[in-house]
Amino acid sequence: MAEVIDFDFGEKGQFSSNGVFMPSQNLKYISLSSTKQLLNLSIPITLGFLSAALIGVTDSIIVAPLGKLALASISITSSFILIFYAGLFGFASMTGVLLANQKESDQKTIVNTGFWISSTAGVIGALLMLKSYYLLGVLGQPKAVVTAVESYWMYMAFSLLPYTMISSIQSGLEASERQWISMLFSFLAVLLNVPLTIILVHGFDDFGGAGLKGAGIASFAAQTLALLCIIVYTQCSNTLYIFKLSLRFRLDEAKDYLKHGSTVSLGYIGEAGAFSFAGIMVGFFGIDALASFQIVNSIASVAYMIPLGLSIAVAILIGQSSSEHNIEGIKSFAINANMIIILWMTIITLTFLFIGSEIAAIFTSDSGTIALATTLFWVFGLVQLGDGLQATCLGALRGILDTKQPVLITLVIYWLIGLPLGYLIAKHTELNSVGIWIGYGVGIYLAAFLLSWRLIFKTRSLQLNL
Repeated sequence: MAEVIDFDFGEKGQFSSNGVFMPSQNLKYISLSSTKQLLNLSIPITLGFLSAALIGVTDSIIVAPLGKLALASISITSSFILIFYAGLFGFASMTGVLLANQKESDQKTIVNTGFWISSTAGVIGALLMLKSYYLLGVLGQPKAVVTAVESYWMYMAFSLLPYTMISSIQSGLEASERQWISMLFSFLAVLLNVPLTIILVHGFDDFGGAGLKGAGIASFAAQTLALLCIIVYTQCSNTLYIFKLSLRFRLDEAKDYLKHGSTVSLGYIGEAGAFSFAGIMVGFFGIDALASFQIVNSIASVAYMIPLGLSIAVAILIGQSSSEHNIEGIKSFAINANMIIILWMTIITLTFLFIGSEIAAIFTSDSGTIALATTLFWVFGLVQLGDGLQATCLGALRGILDTKQPVLITLVIYWLIGLPLGYLIAKHTELNSVGIWIGYGVGIYLAAFLLSWRLIFKTRSLQLNL
């Protein structure tokens, strides 16, 4: 059995024998070096995520001239597909985390195992997304939206497979300090998607365009072409030996990957599922409510790319520190990541509060939609700080492979507190759809508090198995 070493931070940053932790010592872990490492890794990862989010924004802008029905259709599709994106990303992202925790000799099998498990998950996700279309009527969505969205829904479901396969390879590249290469392939998907969407939605020359269906075809085509490019690159490169794919992998590593990947995936599904279900509840209040939510969600999703990218970066760096038994590195990365996110989310909050109406006006000229979107920008703005903190704390905990308890926290908070509270506020006050997000925001802050407490607890009592 491996020896277990107990750590507790003492006066000099080491663990004291009496287990007493001095919070004032946290100041010594505010490090310019750690901040630079976090930014160097998170910026390209964030830009990669940002490019994916920009696909949603550009789709909304390009499709907006088709009317509120088209925007509402994209909104309800986004609410559903977010659950699948999140769960599949949970599987794919474990490639990078486990790669950071493994010695060099085991890295090739980790990449190979992660790719094939993620690919299998992508197929399953695409099939489930296709079948979930039939839930729209059951969930009380407007009939006009259910009819209009069918073909767009189908192609977006198909796009889940190339998305998952790309995410697995990118996760490995990021953990191998090739994050800028990973980012370039994300932007390639955007560069392909924009012209394809414009042409397939509105037409070009003698081609009349396919409307909303064209947007779905464009997304699927862009993701597939980006996947082919990244596979060709990794398989032909002489410096990327660990990315050479084969059908062989070790059963013990597959089990370990499934263990951690399924837990992290469940956590992502729980969080994204709650958000998506809140978006579905917005549909109870009509097309205007859905269109307004789509506008706000498009911008908020872009803003969230910073904490999402930072959560991946802190998971990788803390994973590397954990594999080196460097407890000071773990604490430094966690503290500096939270400082970065507090600064960023404060900027986003002020932006949403003061120019929300101007942002909404970019998407639509409908005064009612702009007014409702402006109110939503206020609510979303006020919960940004909590949302950012819960994301970075989850990433830090994932880096030390603490996955089960954080997942339990998020599932309980979002599904048993946030959503029910939002529903009650929406149904029993005049706030209507805005009330959904007020209740959800309460859940976000509660989750941020509990996850922060969990991270502090783990850094006090952390045990590293040698």
